[in-house]
Amino acid sequence: LDLLLQVESQIEEAQENLEHESIAKLKEEVRAELLETLDSPEEVEENLADEIAAYEEQWSEALERFENKRSLIQEQLEDAGIPVLDVYKKLEPVTAKVANTASWKEAARPGVEETASARSALQAAERLL
Repeated sequence: LDLLLQVESQIEEAQENLEHESIAKLKEEVRAELLETLDSPEEVEENLADEIAAYEEQWSEALERFENKRSLIQEQLEDAGIPVLDVYKKLEPVTAKVANTASWKEAARPGVEETASARSALQAAERLL
């Protein structure tokens, strides 16, 4: 289960790094650094766009690798007769405590009380789909 915990942690890190909140914060940090070294606003914005695109690509690729690894682990657990859902019910409460962004802190988790914003988002998704 240590490997599953590690992979789930990596997936959450990748997902958090791809969230709008994280990318907006990174943009501001990178913009500030670029303003120190570049003269023209156009150069700053062009370099910023390149940096953010590379960052998003890196984390998207990492997320895909981690999700593939998770699938393999889940298959191994199922093949061994271990109920995957029960494993996740034990793991999920921990994730809220280590979340770095508001979306992850407020996300609904099995076995954990839902937040009002999570319920609202779920209802909206059900209406849409």
